[in-house]
Amino acid sequence: MINFPIILFLSSILLVLISVVLIFFRDRIGRNKQYKEVKFIPLISVLCIIGSVIALNIYYLKQHDKEQTQFQQLLKNNEIIEKQRSLLTNNERQLAIDSLKAYRTLLLRAITKLKRQQYITGKNSFPIDSANAILSQTGDEIQNISSYNEIIAEKETLPNSKGYTSSGNSSNFIFNCPNDQSSEFIDLKLTFVDQRLIDKIACVFVSITQGSPLEENKPNVRSLFEQTYKVQHGVNKIKIRNYLKNPDVELEIGYILKSERLKQFPVFEKVSCKNTTLNIRGSPKDASILRRP
Repeated sequence: MINFPIILFLSSILLVLISVVLIFFRDRIGRNKQYKEVKFIPLISVLCIIGSVIALNIYYLKQHDKEQTQFQQLLKNNEIIEKQRSLLTNNERQLAIDSLKAYRTLLLRAITKLKRQQYITGKNSFPIDSANAILSQTGDEIQNISSYNEIIAEKETLPNSKGYTSSGNSSNFIFNCPNDQSSEFIDLKLTFVDQRLIDKIACVFVSITQGSPLEENKPNVRSLFEQTYKVQHGVNKIKIRNYLKNPDVELEIGYILKSERLKQFPVFEKVSCKNTTLNIRGSPKDASILRRP
């Protein structure tokens, strides 16, 4: 849609062209009384040009303020997107990636439009360079979200499983027990010592249970969380809710080989981390100690 100031400006240019033609044929037109009124056309065209320039200036200043307001709103929306992420499922991660990509596209368009308005008006009151840091941060965030392991269905990966067997802690991968007992979510990261082992792995498996260590010989353990993940090269990164805030929680993380996946009780090569609540005499609060058994 063409705006009125632009139409006025184009009309003024047309009047100037007409004026040039009239000036070129001024002697012939001057002898014709019927066309004496046309001598005012150059003056009218000049006035129209001045008016159109003023109108265009007002128009582009308004456009500049509009683009700047939209740009500032986009910067605020980045904070809203950041607060809405939990990333616990494949769908949540994909939605986060799609929203970030869409946000980057909108921000790049807004930057282009605002730069154009700043160039036209000469008004550079808002620093666009601050958006470059946000674009870089958004790109890093997309890469970070994409680095999490994909969740896969346990029934498809381990169709006959009724449980698992294990013997001690595995030394085939590096994993540090988390010690964050306050955050809502935590990241679990494991790296395989020999990357060639990855091709033989059916899935990465995480199991979290809760039970009193004083009653280990009694059926007093309940499952809080179980999930299988697609293994990947490099760092395997998994986000879960922080069950470590609860007392007497045991976290087990590791892998199951492809050669074991069809068994009823596949071997679970794992590392265990226990969060045991101990009552310490003289302490006003219970002390939570995270240790490996």
